[in-house]
Amino acid sequence: MTLPFRNNPKIVTNWFHKNTKKVQIDKQKRAYYDISVTEKPGWIVVKMREEKKRLGGSAEREEHWYSRLEFELNSVFARDLKMFLNQEVEGEAPEIKELKQKRGEEL
Repeated sequence: MTLPFRNNPKIVTNWFHKNTKKVQIDKQKRAYYDISVTEKPGWIVVKMREEKKRLGGSAEREEHWYSRLEFELNSVFARDLKMFLNQEVEGEAPEIKELKQKRGEEL
């Protein structure tokens, strides 16, 4: 399953600028994210890119700040993360709810 770039939550991570090669450590930015297991089989890949910036008026420019997280799908980290999210995050994604409703499953 792949989640294409979506939303723009505030994300704190280390950011890398593609053009200048500069790094920002522990910086919060509004960003889009993509989560995939198909880009690198056997791995979960989370890519983040900063949202477009407004320069006043209607002019927009794209920032080139990116971040990335990769870990093996069958790792202890992946299992711990799943356990943590199951325990701490309530509810399901709208897409999962919709899929279950189509299948007639109870939520």
